[in-house]
Parts: sequence; structure tokens; C-alpha cells
Amino acid sequence: SIMPDAASYPRELMTEAELEALASKKRTPAQVQMLSNVMARTLSEGAKEHVHKMVKRYLFDYPEPELGSKEVRKGIMQENAAISLLSAVTGELYIKNETRFNNDYLTGEPDLLADDHGNDTKCPWSLEQFPLTSDIARKYAVAAGYEWQNRGYMLLTDKPRWGTSYCMVDTPSELIPPWESGEPHNLHGIPIEQRVTAAWFERDLEIEKRIEAKCRAAQAYAHQLIEQFTKEKAAQAQ
Repeated sequence: SIMPDAASYPRELMTEAELEALASKKRTPAQVQMLSNVMARTLSEGAKEHVHKMVKRYLFDYPEPELGSKEVRKGIMQENAAISLLSAVTGELYIKNETRFNNDYLTGEPDLLADDHGNDTKCPWSLEQFPLTSDIARKYAVAAGYEWQNRGYMLLTDKPRWGTSYCMVDTPSELIPPWESGEPHNLHGIPIEQRVTAAWFERDLEIEKRIEAKCRAAQAYAHQLIEQFTKEKAAQAQ
């Protein structure tokens, strides 16, 4: 949520050299890198609102709202079935990971860990949402933000690659609304090797530098919000 770049450069916060690079019509490689660093440390409005919500949960001590959609519930209910399916198709004996990893700016609890990679399972709601090919799976993963999740996991666990595996498993009948056809959920006769499509991401240390820069910017903005909130409310009380 914090990774998209801002719509414009924060001119009021830029150094003279950075402003000069921005005004230059023919930028040197060093100037291009300089401006890239500026955007890396600058939050978009959407990122700021995401941090705003996180700060509210921190200040008022309430949990993140649970997602209660039928699609999310299927993913939770069928997680073990997805892991079993993935293991059967790949020949890798996957076991659900229960270790949380942390550093100074990231935390995460990935689904599955192997010696040289990690993997996260996703359970499509029905065959309508299932990607047939790895290219389409990658497109879905990027659109859903799973690429950033995977890159965060690679950074935390020091794994060279990470997969998002779409595992088409049965939908619990109690989740299917009475007005929705059950046919797209019918997997009878479909070979198991046709029910898993994975998107793979390779570790990129330059991208990880961007992740750290955005996280540092988000931390700074969070502290700024807390400080401003404290001052404003204290002034109101006087």
C-alpha cells in the first residue's frame, strides 16, 4: 500500500541539487538516480492514508478490521487443502510456516518455506478467477499487491525467489450463495496438475532498497502524525 510513487515531486522538501536535477532538460545518470531517490522517500496520498489508518489503530488500540467476504473465508477455510494440493503437484513437501520474521521496518509470517525459496498459496473463489498460465498469474499477483508481499518475505527470510501459487480447491458449499451457480466450483474430473498455476518473483536488491526507503518514509510520517495529534489535542484541552 505504501509502494506507489507520489504524483509529483515534493519541491518544498528537495535540496538545491535535487531541484536543479528536476529542472534539467538533459539529466545525467547521477541526476536520474538522485530524482529516483527523492521519489523513493516520498509517500503518495494513498500511502499516507494507509499510514493514517495504522496510526489510529496504534493510538486507540483496536485491531485491523477483519475481511469477511466469502472469498477471504474460502482462503482461510481451505488453506490446508491448498497446501496439500501444491505439495502433490510440485513434489515439494510443504508444511505451514508458523514463524514470524521481523526487522527494523518489516514484519511478516509467510505461508511456506523451502530451502531455496518461499511460497504463498491463494485460493481462487471459482474457476472464473483461476489463472490458466504463469503470465496471467503474475499479472493477477502484481495487481493484487502480492509482488510486494513476496519481496518483503524474500528480504526477511533471505530467500532468492518466491512464488504466489493459485490453487484451485473445492469451495465449501455453505459459502456459495443460493443465487450463484455451483458449476464454476465443480472440480470433478480436472487433473490436480491443472489446478495449480504459480507466478514466481526473483529477488532484487535494488527493489529492496526502494522498499526500505518507503518504509522509512512511512515510519517518519507516522511519527509526524502522532506528534501533531498529541499537540493539537493538548491545545484543545487548555
